Amino acid sequence: MSADILFRDLTNISLCISATLCVLLVFVRAPKKDSLKNYRQTRHALIVSFFLVTLLNIFEIYQTDSNIKHHLVILDTLIVSSYQILFFSATLIIMLDFRSYSMRKVLREIIPITVFSIIGYFLFLTRNFVFLHGWFWLFGLYFVSQIIRYSLLYRKVNRNTVKKLDNFFSEETAGRLKWTNAAFVWLFFGGVFSFMSLFLNEWFSLFFTVFYTFFYIYFCIHYLNYVALFLDMEAAFTIVESNQSKEKFSKKSYDELEKAIQEWEMQKFFVEPGITIEQVATQLRSNRTYVSTHMNLHRKMMFKEWINSLRIEEAKDLLRCHPDMPVSQIGAMVGLSDKSNFGRQFIRLTGKSPKAWRKDQ
Repeated sequence: MSADILFRDLTNISLCISATLCVLLVFVRAPKKDSLKNYRQTRHALIVSFFLVTLLNIFEIYQTDSNIKHHLVILDTLIVSSYQILFFSATLIIMLDFRSYSMRKVLREIIPITVFSIIGYFLFLTRNFVFLHGWFWLFGLYFVSQIIRYSLLYRKVNRNTVKKLDNFFSEETAGRLKWTNAAFVWLFFGGVFSFMSLFLNEWFSLFFTVFYTFFYIYFCIHYLNYVALFLDMEAAFTIVESNQSKEKFSKKSYDELEKAIQEWEMQKFFVEPGITIEQVATQLRSNRTYVSTHMNLHRKMMFKEWINSLRIEEAKDLLRCHPDMPVSQIGAMVGLSDKSNFGRQFIRLTGKSPKAWRKDQ
C-alpha cells in the first residue's frame, strides 16, 4: 500500500473521529455552577477546534492538485495547529484552576492567530507563493512561541494547583490530576510534530495523523469525566470565611494556635480518613487560611505532609506494640486505608516499607 493511499485512509478515520467528538461535545452539558463557567466555555473552544480539524481533513482528502495541495496543507496545518494549541492549553490550565485563566485572555490570543490566518489565505488565493513562503516562516516562529509560552504557564499553574490541593486535602488528591500532565506533554509534542510535519516526508505525516487522533480520544475521555473530579476538589480553590471566623483569625496568636494544634495532635484526630484542613480549622476554632499559614511558615510543611507525618508516627507505635497485627490493618487505623498509599507514605518518611521497618525493631 502506497503512502498516499494509507494517508488518505488514516485521514478519513481521523475525520470521522474528530467529527464524532465535535458532535458529542455539542450535546454535553455541565452543571450551571459559577465555578464551572470557564469550563463550560472551554467546551465551545474544543468544538471549534474539532470542527477545524474536520475541515482540514476534508480539504486534504479532496484536493488533487499536488502543488496547490502542498501549500494548502502547510497553510491549514499552521492555522489549525495554532488554534488548537491555544484552545487545548487554555482548557487544561482552566481545568487545573478555573481562576487562573479566563476566556477573555483566550480571545486576546485569538486575535494574532486570526490576523495571520487572513493574511495567509489572501496570499494563497492570489497565488503569491513567494510571499506565502515568508509567511510560513513568520507564522511558524509565532507558533513556536505559543508552545513555549503555554508550556511555561501550564507549569506555573500546575505547581500552584498541587500546592493548593496539598494544603487542603490529607489524601493524594493532586494525583487525580496527573492525567493533565500527560495530556500537556502529548499536546506539547503534538505541537512540535505539527511543525516538523511541514518539512518532513509523507511517512512522518502518517505518524502525526495517528498521534493526534489518539490524543483527541484520550483528552475527551478525561475532559468529559472532569466535572465529578472538580466537584470533589472545588473547596480547595474557594475560600469562604464567615465574619465570626475572621474575628477569631484576628484574635488568635500563633502561640495560642500552636498550643491548640498540639492538643489536637494528642487527641489523634488525624487518624480520621480523608480529613481536610477545613475540618481541622473548625476543630481548632480557627480558619483554614490561618492554619495553612501557620503550617507553611512555622512547621515548614504542607497540610498533607503534616497529617501524613503524624499518621506514620502513629503507625510506627502500632507496629512496635502489635507485632502480629497485619500492616494493612495498621494503615487503616491511622487513616491510610489504601495499602499501597500507606506503603508509599511510610517509605517516603522512613526509607523502609512497614514490614521491613518492623523487622528492624
